[in-house]
Amino acid sequence: EYRGEGRCYIKWGEPVNVSEKDSKQDKINELSGKMATLKWEIWETFPITCRTDVFEKEWDKEMQRRISEYSKLDYKYEKSCVKIDCKL
Repeated sequence: EYRGEGRCYIKWGEPVNVSEKDSKQDKINELSGKMATLKWEIWETFPITCRTDVFEKEWDKEMQRRISEYSKLDYKYEKSCVKIDCKL
């Protein structure tokens, strides 16, 4: 996770073992899932921030950066499924 100002956060996961009997697509899916989990675990270490606490321009820039990292993400659909309440 790159956070600007030369800061990068990483988290090591368990190895992905591959044998000749494994399906290439199954291993791609397994690796993708493990990498997504590691990314979420990194994000969970950062403080919770509500959109209303961040300048609009900065928020839009960050959202576009995150969306571009996941080519398979259907942002419009995901947004329709999630209700965010920042009143903690």
